[in-house]
Amino acid sequence: MSTFKRPDGSIPWEISAHGYWKRGTCPQDAKANVTVRLYEWHENAQKRGFWKEMGSNRQETFPRENKKNKDVLVRLGCKTNKKVSWINQVETDVVGYADPPTVSRTQATVGCSV
Repeated sequence: MSTFKRPDGSIPWEISAHGYWKRGTCPQDAKANVTVRLYEWHENAQKRGFWKEMGSNRQETFPRENKKNKDVLVRLGCKTNKKVSWINQVETDVVGYADPPTVSRTQATVGCSV
């Protein structure tokens, strides 16, 4: 995950999450559906916390080994720069092959509240 200011330096910042897959033992022509989800930590009135999905993107793509292939991206505008916990979840499913679902998660506290 990363955040950055707009080119003019103004708030709101933006938060982005990236995902990709590596070929591993898959055939040379294999593609995968890569889904990136971005979750923000919230608390309800009773101060019970929960993760809320704030954005997602899904693309069929070739592996990252090919420099031409770009990461799958989710980008959101921040309303404030309050520090909040985020999860970037990346799911990969190889098209046309019986493969186990692959999910990876990265958690970070970032100065961005959506």
